[in-house]
Amino acid sequence: MSALRSGPRVTTDLDGGVGIIRLNQPEKHNAIDAALVRELLDATRSLGDDPECRVVILTGNGPSFCSGMDLSQPMGDPALGPVRGADVAMRGSVTFCLALREIPQPVIAAVSGHAVGAGFAFAALSDLRIVAPDARFNAVFTRIGMSAGDLGISWILPRLIGFTAAADVFFRARTLSGTEALELGFATEVADDPLARAREVAAEIAERAPLGVLHTKQLLNASLQVGALREHMETERRTQVLLSFSEDYAEAAVAFHQKREPKFTGR
Repeated sequence: MSALRSGPRVTTDLDGGVGIIRLNQPEKHNAIDAALVRELLDATRSLGDDPECRVVILTGNGPSFCSGMDLSQPMGDPALGPVRGADVAMRGSVTFCLALREIPQPVIAAVSGHAVGAGFAFAALSDLRIVAPDARFNAVFTRIGMSAGDLGISWILPRLIGFTAAADVFFRARTLSGTEALELGFATEVADDPLARAREVAAEIAERAPLGVLHTKQLLNASLQVGALREHMETERRTQVLLSFSEDYAEAAVAFHQKREPKFTGR
């Protein structure tokens, strides 16, 4: 196994044609910030361009896959100003999510614990999802003064589980367990050790005809109209940047740190 372009927040390995990208901030349940997203994008593009890599596994070190945005930090670089900083940060996350769809290799998300917000989107935009019994998927946005339009999740989830089920998840900001994710068709399978199982599935895919797998992903992307995904994500990004300056979002951030329920006013 060889380590590739590993950084402090993300590690990358390649072995037997299978690349593994690990979010590596377990002390924060792999909450994302701009620096982590840049490392994720570098790792994904590096494996995507590597002719030895046949399949990519995306996973997280520690008890959680990804707990979403790091609310202990401002959204983006404060030096850029609040609006520009938030806009640049969202663009970076959008670019990474599109890379999951646009690299030639199939991407398998191996999910344990929490996959919240961005983590939910990362899993949804992967090709396959192998999840632990303790996996918990949550589009938390209406609880924090934001919309459920984030990083493609409002585009991809209705296509995976159906409009009504997705609307229920989004409006109520409710959590899908690993078992329910399987029942709804979101999860490929439930495994006690999702990374080990993902390795097995990845090894099987890696043995298939490389050009056949590559063109199959392209055809699946065509069936999903990935160009439309890119346009939709631009609309999502603008909405999230706008709502990040609402009083409701500011109240949600304060309530989070005070460990209480937010009191929304619609402003």
